[in-house]
Amino acid sequence: MRKFRVFEKRKERGIMKRGHTFRLYGHIHRVNKLPKGWVHVSKQRFFRRERFQVTVFYDGWCPLCTRSAETAKKFDTLRLLQFVSFREPGVTEKYGLDSAKLEQRLHTTTDGRHFREGIDALIQMTSRVIPFWPLVPLLLLAKGLGFGQWAYDQVAKRRTIIPAGGCEEKCTIEPQ
Repeated sequence: MRKFRVFEKRKERGIMKRGHTFRLYGHIHRVNKLPKGWVHVSKQRFFRRERFQVTVFYDGWCPLCTRSAETAKKFDTLRLLQFVSFREPGVTEKYGLDSAKLEQRLHTTTDGRHFREGIDALIQMTSRVIPFWPLVPLLLLAKGLGFGQWAYDQVAKRRTIIPAGGCEEKCTIEPQ
């Protein structure tokens, strides 16, 4: 009954207009267009995208990492992932990260202070991308059984790193 009185007061003051939104009891309400004298208010859940956004620190010199980041960007329909190459100047200083640890494992953060690495970072990243949701239980199972981090480290050890601008005379591709 209290909601109705609040709506009536807003209507009397001229606040209840079509398309007007207001917040009541932790929900966002929107006034819809109806015949004269009628007021319909629809309730929408309040969703803060910032709470769920993840910054992913990947190796920009690694072709596997770069391809994986591009694929995740393509499937990230909710736009919850932000990819940052830790090889860019100033990134490690800005976030206070250790470049030796970044070279070994993928890192993610939601707030810029608390970081996850390795399989935990991969789980956090895949849980934000809808098409990757079927992989989340498998990654959690691998982590729970104790071989998830080991498997991640084995893949990370065998990746190739091609430094940008590091090729001189020996990096040329011979025609066949």
